[in-house]
Amino acid sequence: MNYYDLTDTLEFIYRVNAITGIQRVVLSSLKSAGKDAQPIFIDFFEKKIYQLDLNEVDFITLRNIIPETFFTKQVSQLEFNNAIVSKLKRIDLSTNDKLFCLGGTWNHPQAANFINTIAQDNVPVLQFIHDLIPISHQHLFPSSNQVFLDYFKNIDKNLIQFATSTEHNKGEVEKNLFPNKTVEVLPLGDEFFPFRCAPEKNLDLAGLGNEHFVLMLGTIEPRKHHEKIVRFWIESELFKEVKLMICGIQGWGSNEFAETLKWAREKTDRIFLIENIYDDELINAYKHCYFAIYPSMLEGWGLPVSEAKSFNKYCITGEGESLKHHENGIFIDFNKNESLTRIKEVYSEMKSSRLNSQFLSFSWYDFNRKLFKSLN
Repeated sequence: MNYYDLTDTLEFIYRVNAITGIQRVVLSSLKSAGKDAQPIFIDFFEKKIYQLDLNEVDFITLRNIIPETFFTKQVSQLEFNNAIVSKLKRIDLSTNDKLFCLGGTWNHPQAANFINTIAQDNVPVLQFIHDLIPISHQHLFPSSNQVFLDYFKNIDKNLIQFATSTEHNKGEVEKNLFPNKTVEVLPLGDEFFPFRCAPEKNLDLAGLGNEHFVLMLGTIEPRKHHEKIVRFWIESELFKEVKLMICGIQGWGSNEFAETLKWAREKTDRIFLIENIYDDELINAYKHCYFAIYPSMLEGWGLPVSEAKSFNKYCITGEGESLKHHENGIFIDFNKNESLTRIKEVYSEMKSSRLNSQFLSFSWYDFNRKLFKSLN
């Protein structure tokens, strides 16, 4: 059986009450795999594995595994683990099984030793590495970069297979982590599965009706440039022509964005923020936007760009090497103010239908086929 480690995904749902980024990759692959895969929770304290019996791969099903009272208080890692495993069936992996760690397994200080033990018992293990940002830009992740470094320092590089999403990432991983190891390249899928849907079907966000808009995506944090886009929307008076919908939770270090948004709202009501948007609402937003903006220069893959592609929408994003694989990408340097004028040009081209968008899709089934084959 193919087993997926969902430990970090469950902990993320507890901490953030949402599904984004890496967690969406894990669940998209798991959902597409169907009966060919089973999710597990690993208690790294006790070195035990538990199977998650899920009727559906969705947010509500996963959230219901976590005690409701935990969402109103902070609990220790040990208390969290004990509550989760009390509901689950313990299992042992055999040599006929495979373990796929597609999420943030490295977030657990005890993880490397137990993953090594599993591999030493001749269970094939694949660790997916989404990016090396915690190493290359340590100041952006001050609380977690050392845990990331320790995990890959202690993991058994001879027993475990490693994979990443792009050729650029492959080069960075082999250069900085595993100079004598070949890393597999497995491009991510671009289907958008609705895992977290609104309890009430109100898909007309902010009362837009049939009015089109520009959609800006991504968790709001310093390595992205949301505040620059908002400022450009005001200073170029683009807000007079088209509304800007911002969808993303405010992450670490988002104070500058909050101040910029407050300043913008004093000038117009045509820029608005929807935090923690439901997936079915986001699908509707993708369908009705002229194009998307993912204002990041530093990514491992850039999942929102792929999502926009699945709706045949262009996405303005950064010029970073790890983003240039996107067929629907329009690449600019967000650090140069003159580059931002390209946004206005793209809007004009979209409005006059001079930009046609029809892109080839790469499904999560395609991803899984390569993923499972990589451990044969």
